[in-house]
Amino acid sequence: MRAEQGHQFPPIPLHNPFRSNAPLQRLLLRLLGESPHLETIFNNLDLLADRCIGEHALSANKLKGVEDEPRLIQYDAWGRRIDELRTGEGWRELKAATAKEGIVAESYPLQKGDHSTSPSSQQQRPKGYLGRDQLGADARIYAFVKIFMFGPFSKLVLCPISMTDGAARVLELAGTPDQKRIISLLTHADPTKAWTAGQWMTERPGGSDISRTETTARPVAQRSDGNYRSGDSFLLDGFKWFSSATDGDIALALARTDADFSKGSRGLSLFLLKVRDPQTGKLNGIRVHRLKQKLGTKYLPTAELELDSCQAELVGTLGQGVKIISSVLNVTRLYSAAGGVFTLTHGLRQSASFSLTRQVGQKQLSEYPLHTQSLFRLTVLQRALQQLFFFNSGLLGKSEAQTANKRDLTLLRLYTPALKAYTAIRASESTLSLLDSFGGQGYMEDSGLGIAESLRDLAVERVWEGTIEVLGMDVVRVVMQSKGEALFVLVSDLRERLSHLMQGDNEGESDVVTLLQGGVDELERSSKILLKTFTDRNLAGSLDYRFAAPLLELMMILNGGALLLEQAGWTRKQLKSQQKASPLVPLTEDIALEEAHIARTWVMEEGELAQTLTKFKTTVEERARGGAVKDTSLDLQHRIVFTEVLDQARQAKL
Repeated sequence: MRAEQGHQFPPIPLHNPFRSNAPLQRLLLRLLGESPHLETIFNNLDLLADRCIGEHALSANKLKGVEDEPRLIQYDAWGRRIDELRTGEGWRELKAATAKEGIVAESYPLQKGDHSTSPSSQQQRPKGYLGRDQLGADARIYAFVKIFMFGPFSKLVLCPISMTDGAARVLELAGTPDQKRIISLLTHADPTKAWTAGQWMTERPGGSDISRTETTARPVAQRSDGNYRSGDSFLLDGFKWFSSATDGDIALALARTDADFSKGSRGLSLFLLKVRDPQTGKLNGIRVHRLKQKLGTKYLPTAELELDSCQAELVGTLGQGVKIISSVLNVTRLYSAAGGVFTLTHGLRQSASFSLTRQVGQKQLSEYPLHTQSLFRLTVLQRALQQLFFFNSGLLGKSEAQTANKRDLTLLRLYTPALKAYTAIRASESTLSLLDSFGGQGYMEDSGLGIAESLRDLAVERVWEGTIEVLGMDVVRVVMQSKGEALFVLVSDLRERLSHLMQGDNEGESDVVTLLQGGVDELERSSKILLKTFTDRNLAGSLDYRFAAPLLELMMILNGGALLLEQAGWTRKQLKSQQKASPLVPLTEDIALEEAHIARTWVMEEGELAQTLTKFKTTVEERARGGAVKDTSLDLQHRIVFTEVLDQARQAKL
C-alpha cells in the first residue's frame, strides 16, 4: 500500500484563539464590564487573534529545526573577535510583530516623541492600542489578553519581551529623565526603531540566589562624599551565567557596589547598560562566551556573558538594586505564568479538535467517557489558572495606574510569586497529559502539534527565577517581614469574598463555600502557630522551609476556588437581572450550570484542597515541635538520601 492510500489524518484546524475561548470572554465581561472601551477591546482582540492564526503562525512555522536556532560567530575570517549573533528569520519576524501589536506598549501611557499625540505620528500607534491613558488599571488586563492570543505562536519570543516590559516599568519608577526617554523606544510600534531589553542577574555561585553576585561596579568618576546618584557612570566587571536576551539593545544588570560580600543582596545596585556602543556598533565591554545548550526554548538566544569594563549607568539609589528590580519581577513572573496558561489553553483546544476526528473502534475518541474525563480535569485546571492569572493581572494594573490600596499591594506581593510557581508546576505536568491525549502523534516532533516542544519549553518555567521551593520561601519572607500582617490581609480578603458568596447568587454551592471557609480557617490557625514559633532572626537561620511550598499551593487553591465561584455567581446575577442577551457574549442557564460544576470540581477534587491542607498543617506542626524536640524524621530522610554518596566521597579521599 502506498502512503497516500488507506487512512489519512484530517488536519487539525487552527481556531481563532479569542472567538473560541468563551470562558475568557465572560471573564473579561465580568472584569471590564464597566469600561466604555469594552466593545473596542473585544473587536481588537478578535482581529489580533485572526492575525495570530494567519501571519504570526506563518512566522512561527519558519522555526522548525536546528538550522533555525541561534548561532554565535565569535571570529571573522581575519581572526578578529566579533561575537555576531544570528537568529532565525521567523524569530526576527515575531520580535517585529510584538512591536507592531503593542505587546509592551499597551500597559503604558502614550509616549512623547515618536509616540506623541500629534496628527503626524498617529500611525506610530501599535495595532489596537488603547494604553493606560484610556484604560487606566484595566490596561494590564487588556495587554495580557493580547499575550494570551499571541503566545501560542510566539516561539518564546515573549521571554525577551517580558524583560523589555519589566525594564520599561523600572525606568518609569526609578529612572532619571534621560533614562525615562528610553521607554519610548521600548514601547515603539516601528520594529526598525523598537528596542528590547535583557535582565542580567543570574551568576554561577548563586543561581536564583542573587545575594552571591560576583559582578562588581566601579564609578568612572569618584565622588568625594561617596554619594553616587542615579545616572552616574560605572564600569561593570563580572560573568553573567544565564542571559536570555542576548540579542537585546539594553539590559538591566545587578552588580556589587559594596566590597563587603557578607552584606549579600544589600550590597547590590542596579545598572542600565547599552549592549553595543552607539557610535561604533561594537559590543560594550561584553564578550559572548558561548550560547547555552538547553532542553527547550531552542530559538531563544541564551548566553554566558563576560563583562570587562562594560559602561553602565546607576539606576536609583546605591545599594537598593534588589528593591528597585523587584518591579521587573512582578512583570516577568506574570509573563511566565501566562506562558503556562496559554499553552494549556491552546493544547486543550487542539486535543478537543483531534478527539472529534480520531476514530477508536467504531466510535470517535470524544465519545469515550474515560477520555472525556481526562480532558475535563485539564479543563478545570485551565479555568482555575485563567481566573487566578487575570485576578493577579488586575492587581498589577491597579499598582501601575496608582489606584491600588494597601490591601491590593499586599496581595500583589504575595500572590505573584505564588502564581508563577504554582502555574509552572501544574501547567508543565498537564502538558504531559495533553501529550497522552494525542497518542503517538503527540510524541512526534514533526506532527505540527507542538506538544513535545511545549513540554520542553514549559520545563524552564519550573526553575526560571526560582523553583516552587525558592518562591515559597519568598512568600514566607514577605509574611515574616510584615510580622504576619501580609498573610492576615490575604485571609481577611478571602473571608470577606467567601462571605459575599454565601449571601449571593451561589445557592447551590453553599457546601463548597463552607469547605473553602474551613480551608481559610486552617490557613489562619497554622499560620499563627508559625508566627509564634519563628521570629525574623531564627527563621533566617533555619533550613527547614518544608511548609513554604504547601503554603504557596494553599493560597492558590483557595483563591482559585473563590474566583471560580465568583464567576458562576456573576453569571447567575446577570441572568436574574434580565441581561441574558449580551451583545458581546451569550449568557445562558447552561453556562451558569457549567461554571458552578467547574468550581465544585476544583474545590472538591482537582484543586487537591484536602491533601494540601493536610500537608501544610503537618509540616507546620512538625516544624513547631522541632523547636523543642529533635525531629528524628529529618535525620532519617537525610541519611536515606545522602549516606551512599557521602560514603563514596570519603572512600575517594582515602
